[in-house]
Amino acid sequence: MGQVRLTQKGLIVLVVVLSLASFGIGFGIWKVTGAQYLSSTDSEAGKNPAEKRNIRKEKEEKCGCKNGVSTTGNSSCGDWCYEKDLPKEKEEKPPAVCGCQSFENACGINCWFPGGTSEAVQSKADASCKSYIAMCNPQGTEVTYEEFAPGHRCWGKQNECKNPVGTPNCACEGGGLTGTTDRVTTTIGKTVDFCGYAYDADGIDVDNIVISVNGTAVGKATVTDACADPSDPICTQYKNKKPVKWCYKYTATTEGDQVLSASWKDAKGYAGNACKASREVTTAVTQDNWVVDKSAGRVCDANQTQVSLNYVITITNSASDSKEISKIVDTLDTKVQNSYIQLQTISPTATVSGNVITWNLTGDNASFDPGETKTFRYTVVVPKSAFGSYYNKAVITPVGGDSNIEVDDTVIASCAPATGLFDSAESKLAVGVFLILVAFAYAYIDPLDTGVHRIFGKLAYRMSREGRIKKNRENFEKRVVS
Repeated sequence: MGQVRLTQKGLIVLVVVLSLASFGIGFGIWKVTGAQYLSSTDSEAGKNPAEKRNIRKEKEEKCGCKNGVSTTGNSSCGDWCYEKDLPKEKEEKPPAVCGCQSFENACGINCWFPGGTSEAVQSKADASCKSYIAMCNPQGTEVTYEEFAPGHRCWGKQNECKNPVGTPNCACEGGGLTGTTDRVTTTIGKTVDFCGYAYDADGIDVDNIVISVNGTAVGKATVTDACADPSDPICTQYKNKKPVKWCYKYTATTEGDQVLSASWKDAKGYAGNACKASREVTTAVTQDNWVVDKSAGRVCDANQTQVSLNYVITITNSASDSKEISKIVDTLDTKVQNSYIQLQTISPTATVSGNVITWNLTGDNASFDPGETKTFRYTVVVPKSAFGSYYNKAVITPVGGDSNIEVDDTVIASCAPATGLFDSAESKLAVGVFLILVAFAYAYIDPLDTGVHRIFGKLAYRMSREGRIKKNRENFEKRVVS
């Protein structure tokens, strides 16, 4: 029998045929033997993970697998008990509560936060009197609050990160003056009580209520609890604000006008314009048998929208016998509107016509025993829109041979502290001389090289001995030539 030779093409065809035959035989054997282990409904192919887990749980209950062997004797379990472990469920991430577009700048870019975050960070700032910023962790699972100050990784990047920032609304709440007058008259060596009160919900720093005279600190006030007497009006009005009363004994050492001022802070160290008070002490006017003073103290409201000018006219009988005053006419600045004058504050009762207040005195109000002092008061409230300088003059008419007494006063209606820098002619002259010297020095140095120094240099040279000799020589030569 002859040999059969396969070509290369025939060999390839033979291999393909044998491969297909092997696949067909294997698939047929699986169909015959595998049906007893897996029905069409048991197939996990195409099932989602949850369905697969349910199928395996059912099989485990049916087979009762234990140590890799079926305990129910169910032959259909086969070797499945060796592979009964269910796949672990994929751990789900907790939902994001915040997030940022990226964290390239260490702070976060275009971050978002849940509702109420701005209110929460502001509440934390107000409670601590420090600035705070809300932060989101990179996983987006937690919002935290951090103190916000220079050096923080988000400082200066608020426009990039969009993180809510809480700025504390902390300031000392207020206080004022106590006593019967806002301005007093004294003499050298005499002591004047400068007293007031302070309050704040956080309490007052009672060890540091500073007293100043013309802007220079001279000491600290003595402080007492305003509610030591629960019936005290200050305690009654500010009982929930931890009120205190302060006082300082000022002894005048120089003549002239002095401005006494007090400033304080709350227990957290915060100050504010509402926590300041001032009173003026002035030299009295003496005429005949009378010592008369006209003054005004300033008190701003907490919001600095208006200032109260508390005017006081003090009259003292310096004679050794009784005297009388028949009339006091106080003419206010023309800028004072009638509505500015607080009628209920006028004491004793007087008449008001336009900007003129008149006391027609009779009885006890007119009579002054030797050394007796009486005061006449009223308050003018100036709104912020009308702040400025206010002048007024009072004319006192004594009974008898004494001539009329005139006293005047100029007060700055403002909530800015007085400096006293230009209150005297000497101060104004000194400042003028100083400015002239500065001008000459600038011209001599000429830092901008404007040429001014050369002009001054030429002038100085011409005035010198050498310059005069040179000038005379030039004039002589001109005469000889001509």
